[in-house]
Amino acid sequence: MAIKYWLLIIIILGLGAYIISGIIKSEQIRKQLEGITGSSQEQVSASTQPSAKPANINFQKDGNLVQDQNGQWNFLYEEPGSPALRVNLNFNWASQCDFEKGGRCDPNLFQVGDRVHVEGERQAETLTVVGMTKL
Repeated sequence: MAIKYWLLIIIILGLGAYIISGIIKSEQIRKQLEGITGSSQEQVSASTQPSAKPANINFQKDGNLVQDQNGQWNFLYEEPGSPALRVNLNFNWASQCDFEKGGRCDPNLFQVGDRVHVEGERQAETLTVVGMTKL
């Protein structure tokens, strides 16, 4: 009977040592990462969060999604006196889309002809999408 208690105590001590070593290892990794980035985790995560609406939005239109022969997504829209205007769509890590689920833009959810509202920064014939909502 005493052997069973000693065996149980040894198992519990072994598990405790394993858990403590994992905690110490994760703390060492965190300190190494802080040394590499030069900042705390809170500062790193705050700097990578996209802002709600950047000040450089210069394009807001309703229109349709189309795809060219190379598979590039384009936005087709109209303006008074100028039907069928087209702009190439560019998506980056901050682009947000609200299709079946909100969040980052997933071109796999797009369909040719989808009616959408697009906001972004237009430079020449390219629109970097900040937000796109399916209508």
